[in-house]
Amino acid sequence: RKNKKGRTCAHVAAWQGHDSVLRYIGGRDPALLSIQDLAGWTTAHEAAKSGNMKMLQLIVDHCPAAALIQDKHGETPLAKARAHGHKAAIKFLEKVHAAG
Repeated sequence: RKNKKGRTCAHVAAWQGHDSVLRYIGGRDPALLSIQDLAGWTTAHEAAKSGNMKMLQLIVDHCPAAALIQDKHGETPLAKARAHGHKAAIKFLEKVHAAG
């Protein structure tokens, strides 16, 4: 189920850092981690914006594709991490992109 911005409970969990909720969702249906909201963001975009490495690792472990999806502006989670200067997230997401 989505809210008026197209976000799911997985988006909110990633944004707010609720790893137990996201782990549960990813364990039940990993594809839910790659759902895009109205702006085209996945859970990985949310985690990358805040630089939350625990969330990024969890998302990539369950659904690597979520870290490669472009939003409505053509930006991946890596671009979000770069825009917000999260060095650890940048390094991690560069490796994810290289692995493709």
